[in-house]
Amino acid sequence: MSLLTLLMGLWGVFAFQALPARAQDSLSIDDLLDNVDTAPAKPKEEEAEPAGALPPTTADKPAADEPAGETYSIDDLLGEPATQEPAAEGAAAATQQEESSPAAEEHTGGPGGPALVEGAQLGVIRNSEKIDEIWHDLHEAFFARQYSRVTVQLDRLERIRRSLSIENLPAYSNALLQLAAQARQNADTEMENRLVQAAEQLSPDMGGIEFARANRNKGDKVRFLGEWVQSFLHTLDGVTSSFAAYGYLALGLALAILGITGLFGLALMYRHINPLVFDLVQTFRFEREAFVVPRMALILMMLSPLALGWGALGIAPMWILVFFAYGSRGEKILAPLALIALIFVPFLAWKADQYFALSRSPTLLRILDAQRGRWDDELLHDLRKLEGDFRGNEAVLFSLGLAQTKKGLGAEARQTWNEVIKINPKRWQALNNAGVSLLFEGEYEEAIDYFKKGLGINPLAASQQYNLSLALLAQDEVSNAQAALVRARTLNPEETAFWERRSPRGTIYERAAVVSLSNEEILSLSNDLVTLPPSGTPILTALGIRSVYDPIVLCVVILVALGILALISAKFDPAVSCDSCGVGMKRTTKIAVRARNICPQCSAAFYTKHAVDPESRLKKVVKVERYQRRRRWALRLLSIVFPGAAQLAAGQVATGVVLGSLTLFLLNAAMLLASGVPAADPTLLSEAARWPLLAIVSPVLFILIIVSVVRIDTVGFQPTRGLGIEVPKES
Repeated sequence: MSLLTLLMGLWGVFAFQALPARAQDSLSIDDLLDNVDTAPAKPKEEEAEPAGALPPTTADKPAADEPAGETYSIDDLLGEPATQEPAAEGAAAATQQEESSPAAEEHTGGPGGPALVEGAQLGVIRNSEKIDEIWHDLHEAFFARQYSRVTVQLDRLERIRRSLSIENLPAYSNALLQLAAQARQNADTEMENRLVQAAEQLSPDMGGIEFARANRNKGDKVRFLGEWVQSFLHTLDGVTSSFAAYGYLALGLALAILGITGLFGLALMYRHINPLVFDLVQTFRFEREAFVVPRMALILMMLSPLALGWGALGIAPMWILVFFAYGSRGEKILAPLALIALIFVPFLAWKADQYFALSRSPTLLRILDAQRGRWDDELLHDLRKLEGDFRGNEAVLFSLGLAQTKKGLGAEARQTWNEVIKINPKRWQALNNAGVSLLFEGEYEEAIDYFKKGLGINPLAASQQYNLSLALLAQDEVSNAQAALVRARTLNPEETAFWERRSPRGTIYERAAVVSLSNEEILSLSNDLVTLPPSGTPILTALGIRSVYDPIVLCVVILVALGILALISAKFDPAVSCDSCGVGMKRTTKIAVRARNICPQCSAAFYTKHAVDPESRLKKVVKVERYQRRRRWALRLLSIVFPGAAQLAAGQVATGVVLGSLTLFLLNAAMLLASGVPAADPTLLSEAARWPLLAIVSPVLFILIIVSVVRIDTVGFQPTRGLGIEVPKES
């Protein structure tokens, strides 16, 4: 990895903070297994919340009389004295274990406030309901951007600190600094300054405050310049840091150079290009105004794939046929180059802006909120909408499953987890969480199967061993449950001890450990969200670029189509037909010298470069007739493979436009129906209308193709008849 990658990694650490712990309080399984004596009450910690969120509620704390007004006692924060069992050594060990647990390291809170572990001199400190209420209101006000409510709650917190004569509250200061960092990302300077000031009052000696204060005191110009440099390095690194980006760039340049070389080579072989409509091009040299009608119709036909949502892959064949059939020499060269540029410029821009767009993506932020533990109804509604927009995306489904699991929607969560497992059978976190949703429904045996499947993929996951012990305990398999618990303690003693300190009132489902994804996993699973229709740019969506491989495939299609045209040109020599009877004569390329000749069939006059002597005339006519037969079969094949293309080549513009549009419409409907991806325009092709449209369009298109193939024979390959153009004749 380059130095830019390292810088971007450091930036990512600040931009996307580490996910907090994901545990809930539950009864120690030792108490259930009768392995230990009755233990004193232990601190309660709730599910992790978003960055800067606050500690858990104390619903399981024994009820106590609340002091009136804004007067508080030290007992509201200290809870039970530390003189109870365990002894002083045990209490110190418990305090040390609490500080070294994942909750003490990662926990940033929930609906309440951060755990008040402010030092050994305070002992095991318990949250009070009044503190929980303050932090809960502050949390809601911050994310609602209600500055007045935030200020009120900060003032209440400061009054509590003064009434208790506590000089430093570093845990609360740290939580406020995290909220300030979130406000800085949201460009809320006023909120950021207020939170940093409050954190400084709570703990003026904390090191992080100096950094925040220095950042707050920077001028607007300096801050803007720093953000611009950071954004520039971030964008530059998105193109040059990874091997994959180098590979895409090199392959794209190689294909572009190859395409340009091939196009110039074909331009030098102009006499062999597009013999199927050679006579039509010659006709247009006499009638320049005849360009208008066919080109307008063909442009509309080329735009039809965009309207249908099929994308650039549907445009490429028609684009090539159109400009090689009706274009001048310069257009034959510039049109494919323009198509390649139209594909690769947005692609390279997307690659350069990929990570930067992800960092500002509202979709990704909602997913991060779900991973961090915001289980409100609004989040659940947004995730359900995202699941409909980004169907089949693992990150969205995983986040939706987390929200459903935490909201107690066991049946819905189970279905969502099964979809995640279907997409990625190796995702052990999904297997674990599916087992937790089964615990909620009381399906203990099936939950055990899911936990065992997850352990088969990742046998070192302590969370699955712990959940397996809960499920086995519910089945009265005490010995097996104890063995699974021992394995969980062996794999990760800190996390297992944290999970065991749970509310004694919680059910098995509430005590289970639900596993989330890391920030890196979310980013890796969400890379395609930027290019999908709901969050992608209109150009990328219209071009159909939904994968990094699409531009490469498209360029290959262009080169293959050009090669096919070159082969056809080399196989069939150009010829010109008699204007009266249609019998052709061999014709050399450049019309430098014109001589008046007579058709061998109808004696009509027509032009060719050299006069044909009577002895060789019959041989040339036979050769032209052989060419006409081969041309007929080529047009038939082209009409079957690309309905409408042969009609355009033969000059039947109206028929070609109709057939081509119906074909693209049918292919678009079939692709959407097979992939399950929502249509770009639901009013044009909704999911409910796909099957009826396929049933109607398919037979109609089949009949039109058959009729068009027969009509090619009856027309007699006279492109001027289809366009209604009269070729001037000389007397």
